[in-house]
Amino acid sequence: MGILDKPTTFGSVAEQKLFYLTQKHMASPEGGIYTNYLVSSDETKGHTVISESVGLLLKYAVASRNQALFEQQLKLLQHRFVEDDFIVWIYPRTGHNIVNSSVDDLHIIEAMLVGAQLFNNEQAYDLGIRLAKGLLATNSDGKWLFDYADKKRRQAAPTVQIRYANLPALRKLADEILEYVPIYEQMKKLLEQAEQTNGLYALAYLPNEGTYVQDPVLQTTAVSANMSEQLITALYAEKAGISTIHMRKRLAESLQKTGRLFAAVDKQSGDMKADIESPAVYALAAMLFIESDQRSLANQCLRRLEELQVSSQSYHDAPSDIRKKAVQSDDSATYVWFGCTVLLLVISYIKNRILGLILSLGVIFTFGTLHLVFFLCLRKTPASLY
Repeated sequence: MGILDKPTTFGSVAEQKLFYLTQKHMASPEGGIYTNYLVSSDETKGHTVISESVGLLLKYAVASRNQALFEQQLKLLQHRFVEDDFIVWIYPRTGHNIVNSSVDDLHIIEAMLVGAQLFNNEQAYDLGIRLAKGLLATNSDGKWLFDYADKKRRQAAPTVQIRYANLPALRKLADEILEYVPIYEQMKKLLEQAEQTNGLYALAYLPNEGTYVQDPVLQTTAVSANMSEQLITALYAEKAGISTIHMRKRLAESLQKTGRLFAAVDKQSGDMKADIESPAVYALAAMLFIESDQRSLANQCLRRLEELQVSSQSYHDAPSDIRKKAVQSDDSATYVWFGCTVLLLVISYIKNRILGLILSLGVIFTFGTLHLVFFLCLRKTPASLY
């Protein structure tokens, strides 16, 4: 069992239970978060700690004003991930290549700068600025921040993912480092232009070619069929003051007609496919509605998340497909699956506490933390979610 420095107080009982469950089952001895729950199984791959979870724990430490946890994650970052001015995305290494992830680095650096001010930690500020400049050196051409870079090969990705447009973090860095100003401006402009005629957001941009990535089958701008990825992009847009009216209208119409939101969309029409529901979609939709001050729609999403929870009282009466996605905690009578973790994500978002986010990104993202939700509840992630 790893040790995570707990906050002085918890915002809710749910947060407290989730924290201790994380500490008991998912924390490494150094305070990292493993990428799977089962140490050895044919159903899981690897047992590593990655930079995304470090960044999210740093953000949680700031949100919960937990200085001890903040300093613990800084130590882990420096000892296991930082090489010169470069943040390697995974520990232990899975190969000879030293690769980073710009979206994860932005989370880490942003949290370090905010935490440095909150905890009066000059070392965190200096390291954050140094890593931010290092990210420019490896992942940027002066105008764009590319998705990842291979340090040894001195080669950056050709793409800029639209769903990685973390404008709040880039805005903060632009205030600190002049070289980030054009990057922020380019990313904001890109996000403003990314919405397609069907209301979906483009998948990625190719700066060297001056065009979006194309769908080889449809012969149009490529879009993600994953509704959660569409909502991540919309959430960044809403936070930056970019209109998301078309996305929110589509969500509201679906909720009004069916009371449901769905995990996949048709790439041509942009309509949701009425088959599989995803707790991640409800969580992100609730966040979007909260950000746009549409509380009644947010509450409707939250109520559906509550319906998707599995508790000890109802577990044995639940359908077999639900039971297969649940696991019982050794020290409690609660059965938790990804619906519960994403519900906690939204609770945390509302209360400015993000531990739920740390544990549910496996459902939401297909890059970075990947199957982080394995720690808590899943033995096998449904392929339909991806």
